[in-house]
Amino acid sequence: MPIAHNPPYSHLFHPPPTVILPITPPSPNSHQAQPIILPVGTRNPRQTSSRPSPPPS
Repeated sequence: MPIAHNPPYSHLFHPPPTVILPITPPSPNSHQAQPIILPVGTRNPRQTSSRPSPPPS
């Protein structure tokens, strides 16, 4: 039942972690962004800054 409330959250969890995996190697700061992206995923202010970094993706 609690999963029903996790559908929107799970969706955000999938994209952030995927982008962090490739960003983690080139950006050491990304390592800390991994756990921070979860809550920051809703703000999307820092994610947008991290997205331009990996344009090859």
